[in-house]
Amino acid sequence: MEPPAPIFVLSCERSGSTLLQFILDTHPDLSAPGELALGVLIGNLRTTVSRSFGTKIAEAPGAREEAERREVRDLVSGLLGRFTEGQGKKAWCDKTPSNLRYLPQLEWAFPDARYICLHRNAPDVVHSCLELPEREFLWWALSYVVKRQRNLPAAFLDNWADRTHDMLALESRNPRTCRIRYEDLVADPVAALTPVFRFLGLAWEPSMLERVFNVPRDPSMGGDSKIFQTRRIETDRVGKGAALEADLLSRVPADLRERQKELQRQLGYETKVGI
Repeated sequence: MEPPAPIFVLSCERSGSTLLQFILDTHPDLSAPGELALGVLIGNLRTTVSRSFGTKIAEAPGAREEAERREVRDLVSGLLGRFTEGQGKKAWCDKTPSNLRYLPQLEWAFPDARYICLHRNAPDVVHSCLELPEREFLWWALSYVVKRQRNLPAAFLDNWADRTHDMLALESRNPRTCRIRYEDLVADPVAALTPVFRFLGLAWEPSMLERVFNVPRDPSMGGDSKIFQTRRIETDRVGKGAALEADLLSRVPADLRERQKELQRQLGYETKVGI
């Protein structure tokens, strides 16, 4: 029997993916254990399988690639399937933000995967990034920090723009995607989550929201550790970007600001609420 198609939550860093992961993991049929970094794992497994198992397949290139795909898929599905089964659940989900950089690998290994694209308003993402200690953002934003010569507002906005562009491109070409905005999630969780669970083919009970922060979870799961001190879905993080200081905003190049506004327009955000 073919295992259920995996689910990937895609988002820019600092967009609320840990909150969404907690909610998904509360469902009795869905296991969302944290940041599994499956994108980079699949990329490395593909290389390993190709250079070992793949060399023993004396078939046409297309058949060889398909055999390698099955091998990688079986390795990942076997690992996560055993974990999910041990939890008494049926399907699994990975919400690692860096998976966006490995979309070709995910789509190659799991052409039937489903994707939840979580978006957040750019100024709030930048504000949240600027609150982080340097050691917490350099590992994923380093290339942008270098590119923008330590102009941190521009670096974080550039990262947001690239990640948002990637999600919009996936949404336009892949029908197995579902969009949700962080602001809608925290403002009205029931209205925002009902279509998400319908998309996943899972029964949705609003009463699940009462259990989100009561389920025991491992703090080493990755993501935003502050959520372990949270007891309810909060709205106080929405609109924080409006408090960004003018001298910081003046350092963002005009072309990047225009790119941000166009992406926000596509997402239904007010373009006047920009950096």
